[in-house]
Amino acid sequence: LFAATFAASCSMFELLFITLTDTLDPQLRRFAWKVDHWTLIALAYTVLPFCFIWTSVRSVWCCSFRLALVMASSAVPMFWYLVMLSGRLIRLDSLELSADLLMARMGVLGVTVVATLSGFGAVNFPFRSMHSFLRPVTQQLVAEVEQRLLGTMRLIVAKKREAVKVQQEWRPDTRWAREVDPRLPLMRRMKAHLFQMPWLALEA
Repeated sequence: LFAATFAASCSMFELLFITLTDTLDPQLRRFAWKVDHWTLIALAYTVLPFCFIWTSVRSVWCCSFRLALVMASSAVPMFWYLVMLSGRLIRLDSLELSADLLMARMGVLGVTVVATLSGFGAVNFPFRSMHSFLRPVTQQLVAEVEQRLLGTMRLIVAKKREAVKVQQEWRPDTRWAREVDPRLPLMRRMKAHLFQMPWLALEA
């Protein structure tokens, strides 16, 4: 089954390049395309689902050949109904059994299943294997983190005290807090602001 599916898929891929290069007769290319197309449809709709269900039933429940055959035969129509429902996602409400519509429905179902499995694997695998990459947290590690936090808080308090002390040292004396007369020349006003000498503002 794998060989048949792989051969039909590769044949369609080769037919695509042959069509682009126009190396074979168009009627022969059309015939080969139809053969490959209907081969994949038969495999995807009938052979592969039937064999998968039959093998799963036989391996899981170890039942008889006849019971596995009956269960596989009854499950395949349910699979067809599921494929028909998946076609409604792309507005395929027609019940026509053309090759294009059959492959479109199967493509929608395949993409949906693959996306679901990918999302489940992307969430489930890290959730189950994350503990292998994490170190166990002990009381010693917690105590070390607490000591680091306390040291950081002490450092912040010391820096704040130093900042307040520097501001107090560089704060100008309030007794000289007088406004400079704007009528004075520019140089005198600059000296009054720069050297904190308000008596210059009192000179006329």
